[in-house]
Amino acid sequence: MAAAEVVDTQLMLGVGLIQKGTNGEILLVWCYPSTTATLRNLLLRKCCLTDENKLLHHFVFGQYRRTWFYITTIEDPESSIFKKVTHFSIVLTTKDFNPVKYAAFTRILCRMYLKHGSPVKMMESYVAVLTKRICQSEENGSFLSKDFDVPKAYLGGSIKDIVSQFGMETIILHTALMLKKRIGVYHPKIEAVQEFTRTLPALV
Repeated sequence: MAAAEVVDTQLMLGVGLIQKGTNGEILLVWCYPSTTATLRNLLLRKCCLTDENKLLHHFVFGQYRRTWFYITTIEDPESSIFKKVTHFSIVLTTKDFNPVKYAAFTRILCRMYLKHGSPVKMMESYVAVLTKRICQSEENGSFLSKDFDVPKAYLGGSIKDIVSQFGMETIILHTALMLKKRIGVYHPKIEAVQEFTRTLPALV
């Protein structure tokens, strides 16, 4: 059990905060630990705040050079303590793939930042999960790493939906997966792409 806990705590690599100001400027205003300029620029692009024509994507994830990133973005309510911020994003970088787990954790961090207006409380929760695999808060919710199974991370949708959508061509997808071929997925909505790609492993 102790070995499993050590492995789990080493999965998270970093946490960051991106803000969009009333002047339209988007900055990675805080991160722990420090990050490279290349990764910083990637995260700024992926948080979906740079393009005025895009819809606000509340949660996105992806991988860059074997590092997974999870970004939760919310619009700053008028009643909040921030005066010059319209949106902000919480970013987690990790070694593992588990969108459900890190979506839940970033939502908690977002609520903490909305309430306190400082990364300090976020950092406390991040360190608590990093060292104890748990953070508890009556107001913002609790998070326990062991509640999120790794196998379930790959089950983002229903295999029945894939079969009903592709019919007999589902066999082509199955064959491509069995042969470990690359599959290109396109859809105008990023949420649909992410749900579909998480369902594909169920075909194997």
